[in-house]
Amino acid sequence: MLNPALSFPRTLARLALAMAALCLALTACSRTEKPREMLLERGVLKVATTFGPLSYYLGAEDPEGPGYELVRDFSTMLGARLEMTAYPDLAAMQAALRDGKADLAAASLTFDPSWSPYGQSAEPCYLMPQVFVGVRGRTRAREMKDLASLRLLVTEKGPQFYRAIALRTDFPSLQVVPVSASPDKDWVDLLLAGAGDLALVDAAEFALARNVHVRLIDAFGDTEERPVQWIARAGATELITAINKFCATADSATLLARAMQRTSMPGQRVKRVAAKEFRLLQSTRLPQLLPFFQEAAAATGLDWQLIAALGYQESQWNPTAISPNGALGLMMLMPATARSLGVVDPLDARASILGGANYLVQQMKRLPARILEPDRSLLTLAVYNIGLGHVEDARLLTQKNGGNADQWADVKRFLPLLEQQYWYSRVTNGYARGSETVGLVESVRQYRSLLADYMPPVEQPAENTDADIDADIPPSIEAVAPPAPETP
Repeated sequence: MLNPALSFPRTLARLALAMAALCLALTACSRTEKPREMLLERGVLKVATTFGPLSYYLGAEDPEGPGYELVRDFSTMLGARLEMTAYPDLAAMQAALRDGKADLAAASLTFDPSWSPYGQSAEPCYLMPQVFVGVRGRTRAREMKDLASLRLLVTEKGPQFYRAIALRTDFPSLQVVPVSASPDKDWVDLLLAGAGDLALVDAAEFALARNVHVRLIDAFGDTEERPVQWIARAGATELITAINKFCATADSATLLARAMQRTSMPGQRVKRVAAKEFRLLQSTRLPQLLPFFQEAAAATGLDWQLIAALGYQESQWNPTAISPNGALGLMMLMPATARSLGVVDPLDARASILGGANYLVQQMKRLPARILEPDRSLLTLAVYNIGLGHVEDARLLTQKNGGNADQWADVKRFLPLLEQQYWYSRVTNGYARGSETVGLVESVRQYRSLLADYMPPVEQPAENTDADIDADIPPSIEAVAPPAPETP
């Protein structure tokens, strides 16, 4: 969800006027300004970022992530085109600032001494709560004073590292244990294995980890919240001023809520409906939609049950459904996708179903021809949900680790790895909600099986009433009753 304060034209107009006044006051728009400061004249805002669930990742169709959305709003306010580049790590982002390849760095960052040679920090746009994470049944620490003599896990070079070092002023016996990203040294794995007593992480990061590891607990919150801020290249004073002005108008509570929304359980993002509800909607909604599903099947060569199962997963067969990210209609088509498919009205059930089926076929044709059914349909559903690039990343991981990249049963084991930093930092397309995609494909698979024996209800002829009787029919014919059946 975008910042409500920036979604109203009147507010945007006030911001534009404020920026114009500021520009005149500081002579930021004068002809004597250095070329590197003239963002508006150049027309491009270059942003360095890293892949991550709270910063930037590639969705099925467009970039996503609360960090990306915030920078996008800022570039819109400037009237500049956004050019966002994902770098592999912090060092690469810092080099981009140093070499003039980026105007600012934005990746859920907090300014620390390592950034000083490369840039300067803007005012934070919002504050992220920090939590000390423990293990259920093992962790006894419940407040800050309990940190004495404990081993505290923090991500190496992460924003919590310097916070942990500062805590040693009050707790000299606290042992800070830096953790680098590796397949067997993730902070979650080390904490569960007993290599540390607690871990200090963002509340959002804890929520993501808790979705998978139910033994993790929020032991207690940190007394300080982490400022989430952008870091501009050295000397970009006008840019810093503009960022500070922008963040001052932002609703920090909304921005935090938007970031935390990304941490919801995969099962909440991919709705799983009880069989009882499915059967109810099968009898009430499906009969009217069945001709459209059958028409789409005839036009595309897919079976109608697959199209209908996907439509149910996307909207529960609701033609007027609208998702928080702007997808519309029964098949949840994004507006740009709908236009590319020739769907004029995405809320029209027939148009949405035909458009969704055509889009499904388009994605299927992008897979290697050697992939056969049923794996072809299942992998196509994954592409429909998460995009071909992420599916190809998972297939590559599958192949490198001895699995069959053409079989869904193997690929679905590696899709969730795209949520772990060690893995998504080593693939082409970065972070992705792999667990969500696996859930969607498996749900559609189940709904499809439930539709396999579906028979549309037989319409019963309406009973004649006096008003329905044709006046030309003789009363004698009307009164004739059919003969009673013979008894054996």
